[in-house]
Parts: sequence; C-alpha cells; structure tokens
Amino acid sequence: MNDELLSWRSIFEALPDGSVVLDGHGDMRHVNDLLCALTGYTRDELVGHNVEMLVPERHRNLEFLVRSEVARDPSARLVWSDRDLSVLRRDGSELPVDFALTPLNFDGHHWAIGSIRDNSSKRLSEQARREAEMQFRLAFEDNMAPMVITDLDDCIVRTNDAFCHMVGRSRQELIGFDSKLFTYPDDVGITEASHDRMLRNNVSHIRYVKRYLHRDGRVIFAEVSKSPVVDEDGGVRYFIISERDITEEKALTAKLSFQALHDPLTGLANRALFEDRLTQTLSRMKRSGGSFALLLIDLDDFKKVNDDLGHLVGDALLVEVASRFSAVTREADTLCRFGGDEFLYLAEGLCDDDDPVRIAQRLLNTLQEPFKITDFEIVQHATMGVAVGNVHDVNRIDVIRNADIALLNAKRSGKGGYALYVADFASDGDS
Repeated sequence: MNDELLSWRSIFEALPDGSVVLDGHGDMRHVNDLLCALTGYTRDELVGHNVEMLVPERHRNLEFLVRSEVARDPSARLVWSDRDLSVLRRDGSELPVDFALTPLNFDGHHWAIGSIRDNSSKRLSEQARREAEMQFRLAFEDNMAPMVITDLDDCIVRTNDAFCHMVGRSRQELIGFDSKLFTYPDDVGITEASHDRMLRNNVSHIRYVKRYLHRDGRVIFAEVSKSPVVDEDGGVRYFIISERDITEEKALTAKLSFQALHDPLTGLANRALFEDRLTQTLSRMKRSGGSFALLLIDLDDFKKVNDDLGHLVGDALLVEVASRFSAVTREADTLCRFGGDEFLYLAEGLCDDDDPVRIAQRLLNTLQEPFKITDFEIVQHATMGVAVGNVHDVNRIDVIRNADIALLNAKRSGKGGYALYVADFASDGDS
C-alpha cells in the first residue's frame, strides 16, 4: 500500500499542470509543487484550506456553474480554456490560467483533481492580436485615405469607407470584384499590368496613376500605392492598396498650365506657347522639309475704339475678333494673341503656294460683318503681313521679323489687306 501511495504521489508531482486533490467540500487535500510555484504558497499553506482562497472575488460566481456542470454529468471532465480566468496568488496578484476539473472516485469517496495551466503567453498573444486588430481598424477602416485589400487575383476582399466614398459605391458592390467595373475605360489594363509585374518580378512597392468612374459619372484621378503582404516564407498573402484622390490637384495643375500658356482675355495661345509651337515647326521642317506660313495680324485703328468707347468695349471687341478667327483656324494651326491688338497665325503643312493667300483672305473675310458690342455696332478691319518659310536655314526670329516687314508693306498699300514676304526677301502687296 505504501508503494502504491508513493507511486501515486510521484505521478501526481509529475503532472504538467499545477494540480490539487479536492474533497467534496472543496478543501484541498493534496497539492503538487507546480501549484505551489504558480500560486506562491507553500504546501502547508494550501493543504486543508478551501480552494476558494485561490479564486479571485470576481470569479466566485462561477462556483455555481461548476457545480451545475458536475451535477449534470458527474463523470465528465470539465475544461475551461476559453474563459478569462485567473488564480489569486499569495502576493495578491493574479495569474491568467486555463482550468480543468477531473472527477475521481477512490475508496467509495468522491474526489476531484483540479488543474491550472499558466496561459499568460497565450493571453498576451491574444491581447496583442486584439491590439493589432484595433490598430488595423484605426489605420485601415478609419483612415481618411481610400484603402483596399485585394487577393492574389486582385479582387477586393476589404475596403474602407473613404474608398467607397471616392468611387461612389457600397462595400457590397466592391467586395469580390476587381477594379475594372469602375475604372475609366481608357485606363483598364493599368492596374492589371502593375499587378502582374508585382507577382512576376517580386516588386515590393509600386505607384501609378489611374482614373475611376464615379457612380454619378464624374472622372476621378487617383494616385495608387500598392504593396504586398508576405508570410514567413516570403509568399504573397494579399495586397494593401492606399490611394489619393488627385482630381482637384489635376484640375488645378491643368488650369495653371493653361493660364501660363494662354492669353487671359481671349483664351488664345500666348506668346510663350506660340514661340514654342513655332520652334517645333521649324525643327520638323529642317528634318523633313515642307513649308509653313506665319501671318501677323494688326487690327486697323483699334486705338480709336478704346479712346472713343472705352477699354471695356475694346476688350469685348478683342474677344469677339478672337472668336471669329478661331472659327476658321485649321486644327493643325496655331492662333495667338501677340499683344495689344496684334495676332499671330501659324499655318503648317501647306499644300501649295496659294495656301497662305487663301488663309489670309479667310481671316479677313471674318471681319466683313460689323460687331455688336453692348449698344454699339463696330466695323473692324485688319491688315496682315505674311511670311512663308520653305528653306532649311530659316530661324524663329527671322520668320517673325519677315512677317513684320510684310505687315509694314501692307499698311503702305492701304489698310484692310495683306502683303506677302517670300524667302528671297521679295515682298508683294495685295488688298
């Protein structure tokens, strides 16, 4: 009998959990060293006392639940590993534990073995997971930046409110689909090509700009930043995409660019844009040959309109003149307000020697009808100087100077007509 008792105690001490033998009243009859280590009590301080001394006050109400479980099935082992349980230690601190209660019948008496296992690391891991989820919600769900998570097929598996708002669609309309559904038609393929490149070339980060179609029909410009999330083996699990709505930024840039290269009054090309177009034309001509014409247009007696009717009327007249000239400007040509009451017209791709004359006459014909500005009817004519470039050694300054000389020759012949300056510096007047 002593050998059996010694063997039983050896087995009891070897149990991997802190263990206690309880009688029917919940008094502790035997404890192993591990239970003493976990609770901070000595064996003498535990044996003979009720197990309630190890139960924190907030868990005392669980005693009824334990008794109910045991009463329902006295032979069943009770295991609680999914509850927020703690054991009360000698120093007053609490140790997170899993709990098990195993019934034991011995010598006609009902006993139970209670076991606790330190689950501090599991509890810490769970807490870390909850904190990570909370941080993720703050970083993803509540982020002001539009964000989505896509799978390996680039289908959306998660999206935040900001992205839904940007494209004007609900989560139900987005999750499970790729972005082709709401991508601007001309930009379909940008996301797909970037996705393929990330998968094939193991790219860690990629940026690109694309356009979406909002539900209300608006075009949304977005700057997209995409990164893969990899596992411990380096395999891609999913992709996190952060986006920025740059629609207003694009519109502002386009507006500033337009303002920098266009006349604020008439909306025509300004001198800077015109000179750039002229330089490009000269470069093409030197490479490929061909010819072009430059027409310098001066409004006759425009100063009298400003002096007699005021600058507001004069400005309105300039806008109307520019509108009439624009209506007959060929798509490949450039019309510019050169300054004050002067305009420049660059005609490219001339088919024959008569093209410059036909263009000049077409522009003059737009001025045949009087202009109606507020309560005034204004007759406005113009005089033109035409320079034709058809040799390889012509430069930008020479072309403008030649058109200016031709304009002076035209004015000597009378207003309302044009004069032609040819490459050999001969000039001719016409009306």
